[in-house]
Amino acid sequence: MIVDTRPYKVMKAPVTETDKKERDQKTLQNKVFNMEHRIEKLQDELELLRSQLKYKPKFKKEERIWLRDILEAVCFKFRITPDQLTSNRRFAELVRPRSLYINLCLDLTKHSKAHIGRSCVHKDHTTVLYHEKLKDNRAKHWSLKSDLGLELWASYEELKMKLNSNARRKTEK
Repeated sequence: MIVDTRPYKVMKAPVTETDKKERDQKTLQNKVFNMEHRIEKLQDELELLRSQLKYKPKFKKEERIWLRDILEAVCFKFRITPDQLTSNRRFAELVRPRSLYINLCLDLTKHSKAHIGRSCVHKDHTTVLYHEKLKDNRAKHWSLKSDLGLELWASYEELKMKLNSNARRKTEK
């Protein structure tokens, strides 16, 4: 038996004029769509460049308070060292300054609770949440019913005003 090894041709159906017109029409539609898409991209880019020409940023110095500033202010107020405030010791004379430091950091900076906890007592964010809750509920050493609580609130307001005014002075220079 002899096998024909010649490549065979697939016979295509003859293309009619309507099929040819439809195919040409689809090709044209695709070209138009691609061109429109490119034009939209160019218009967006042009708009962006024009807006950059008009936009002139005002480089206003930000009033920024650093954690170190708060630490030094609290330590100066309570006559303790930063090492004592950031130590793991839980002496009664360190609890109030530490709580004051944490709450000032929460109110005056944009740092996360985890970062504030690590910077203060090498603890996690739950310590910071606890001190924030004490202040909000006016409990324990933040109580308005005790003299120590009233002193702590006065110290809080005093240091907050002092740190804010120092930050403003630094940005004006």
